[in-house]
Amino acid sequence: MVYYDSELRKLQEEILEKERLDAQLADLLIQQDELKKRTAELEHQKFEEQEDVDRLKGRSLAAFFYRISGQMEDRLTIEEEEAYAAAMKYDAAAAELESVEQDIDRCRSRLAELRWCETRYQRALDAKKEAVRNSGRPEASDILSLEAQKTALESQQKEIDEAIRAGVRARDISQQLVGELESAKNWGT
Repeated sequence: MVYYDSELRKLQEEILEKERLDAQLADLLIQQDELKKRTAELEHQKFEEQEDVDRLKGRSLAAFFYRISGQMEDRLTIEEEEAYAAAMKYDAAAAELESVEQDIDRCRSRLAELRWCETRYQRALDAKKEAVRNSGRPEASDILSLEAQKTALESQQKEIDEAIRAGVRARDISQQLVGELESAKNWGT
């Protein structure tokens, strides 16, 4: 029985880990989408800032104006600083995106390993129940009694859920009727 207990405990831990990883993966996928959008925007900004620098270094009307006015070096320094800042923001976002994608890969890999943990847990639990039943010990009759109680409680829970749904439907219909009666009351006026 000790073997079953330790195996069941290990499998319960795997099930909890799988649930945690499922939630973490969902969060990571949301982050990934947001980071992809942000990275694309920052990449666009980076290219725009670099184009501004290239225009000033090339033969553009803006370059000609700044050369004539004597502000070329100042303006070029400003544009190069803006291009550098945009490139740094893009690189940081791209690195963060890459990190999130690596985390996604790790989660998916571990989830693949844990894919059948619930099934293995149920099999181990069934095997323990069978071993207890076959042992002839007093726990066997307790298990059978608990299983019968569980079945009865599940049946009651199903009936209660159905009754609640029916009550909610009846309440909604009565509220609708009250609204229509209030409306009809005004017709006479």
